[in-house]
Amino acid sequence: MKHLLIKTRFASYSTPLFAFSAICKPLFTTSPSNVFKKMRIGVISLLLLFATTKETFALNPGAVTITMETDPFLVLDSNNPCTGPQAAYVGFKITNVSGGTLNNLEVTLGNFGASFALSGGQVAKQYIGTLANNGSDVVYWFITYPCTHNISRSLLVTVNDANSGVVSSSSTVTTNSSISANAGGLLQSQTINEDTLIGKIVHIDVVYTFGGVGNGDRYNLQPAGNSNFNAGCYQLVNSLITASTATAVPVNSRDKLFYTATTNQPGSGYSVSVRYYFQVQCINAPTTAKPYAAQTSGSSNMKYSGNFDTFVPDNLIASSASGLVITKRVTNTSPINPGDLVNYKVVVKNTTSSASSIDRIVDVLPAGFTFGSTLGTSDINTSNSTQLPSANQTGTITWSGFVSGGSIPFPYKSYYILGNDSLELFYTATASSTPGVYTNSAAPYIGSTSLGTVTATVNTIVYAVSGNVFNDTNGLNDGIINGTGTNAGGLFAILVNGSNNVVQSVAVATDGTFSFTAIPASSYTIILSTSAGTQGVAAPASSLPAGWSSSGEGTTSSGDGTVNTSTPITINTTDITGVNFGIQTCTSPSVGGSTAYAGGALCSTTNSGTINLTGQTGTVV
Repeated sequence: MKHLLIKTRFASYSTPLFAFSAICKPLFTTSPSNVFKKMRIGVISLLLLFATTKETFALNPGAVTITMETDPFLVLDSNNPCTGPQAAYVGFKITNVSGGTLNNLEVTLGNFGASFALSGGQVAKQYIGTLANNGSDVVYWFITYPCTHNISRSLLVTVNDANSGVVSSSSTVTTNSSISANAGGLLQSQTINEDTLIGKIVHIDVVYTFGGVGNGDRYNLQPAGNSNFNAGCYQLVNSLITASTATAVPVNSRDKLFYTATTNQPGSGYSVSVRYYFQVQCINAPTTAKPYAAQTSGSSNMKYSGNFDTFVPDNLIASSASGLVITKRVTNTSPINPGDLVNYKVVVKNTTSSASSIDRIVDVLPAGFTFGSTLGTSDINTSNSTQLPSANQTGTITWSGFVSGGSIPFPYKSYYILGNDSLELFYTATASSTPGVYTNSAAPYIGSTSLGTVTATVNTIVYAVSGNVFNDTNGLNDGIINGTGTNAGGLFAILVNGSNNVVQSVAVATDGTFSFTAIPASSYTIILSTSAGTQGVAAPASSLPAGWSSSGEGTTSSGDGTVNTSTPITINTTDITGVNFGIQTCTSPSVGGSTAYAGGALCSTTNSGTINLTGQTGTVV
């Protein structure tokens, strides 16, 4: 299986859609095992074939717990509260305690006011997706707050799913007078990886140094304290402690910005290195993240990064490029009639060498079309999706990732695409019973941003094809297929598809006319044969009655240039007329005789030898 789930965060579908998006690069402390690359799609097919329906539970009070995971005290400078940090991330852990799987979970942060607000374009509603029983996820919002000490606000977190009922919880945050000090998390360095293609994950490495602490003292780690940081473009999705000499902040801690000391650690110069992960959800959006930290001393005296105001951070610049190429096509190998099953294929190809991801694929079916199923050959399936279209669904259909648990490369959680690899979606839909030309669109999304829309067209309009069989007595010597209509005593006109199977077989009338009706647009071959064809099976060989031979055939007056009782046609948007065949009577003379041939058209023969044509003019056909 080429694709895994990856952890990302995106806004609710109801937010406006933009023109671009792309991918998410996995940034690991170690590279993912190549075993992910070598697993086969066949495994997915078996999973789909034998999977049982997951037990799901409607969201009700007690289904989830909501826990604040960041410091409830918001840093303000003790002397000049309107300088220094003016913003912070607040994070909440959502844990499923329902006893079953919860799907399509969304979480919203609200009850802002009194100068407490979301900042930097951050959206209020974020999507979690699926949580297994006892599974959890931490969701972050970037907020600003009033530059006045000791102001509190109760923030409301609401969790909902596709069912009725919500779970809500309130947490109080308070602005706190803090001293700018070297011991409060002095900023040593900030390093930004430059992989800022839209949809990828960019990480910022920050190194802080702290003073000693006592039991109960707190550490507050923040990737940005400047209120103009573009948090809507760069969505914080996770964090990782990569190095630490502070006992209270263990190495390899994930998704955690707030720590409490459980023992004394006197002294100074304790270093903590944090990697903050952001998903790029926009293009051409330069911004600056000014990190900071805070630490209590004696459980009450709050200190923050003494060099916050003087520290010069690097710029983040979201690229206008996209490393993903999206295609869509119809894969049916035979013409499509009204009401037929249409096979679609959507491919999202990662053209970069680093891994990428998308959050979901949205398709809009044409009017009168109904969804069939997601095929077992697809890389998207029940095991890696929190939402799949249902049978007989119409209109807009969606495949969404966001399944927690399993072998998920940190820090991701959606449809995952290795570098120079592809994500393939195969699905079916039943065409409208009304003939027509139908185009539908598909668009992959990262957050609320579209990677771009691709389309595929199905033509179920049916057409007529007609023609004539002529007794062309002059054997095309005049360069024209013409003469008196005939069926040579018994002929069939047979319409054959690209697989050499019969589409229709009709008897040629005694006046030489024939016609096919209700033929979908496609490329075909028409042959003449003395044997009737059977629809859906291999066509019989072209043949003429004894004493007849072909002089030419085609849709032009002079024929297609190859005399073989067979001619190709292509139906695009109109009926086809004038598919004409010229045949003529012929004689099969004896071979090797001394008597001169008496005249007339010579039939083709498999006999070898010499025919005496003394004094004759004629054509061997």
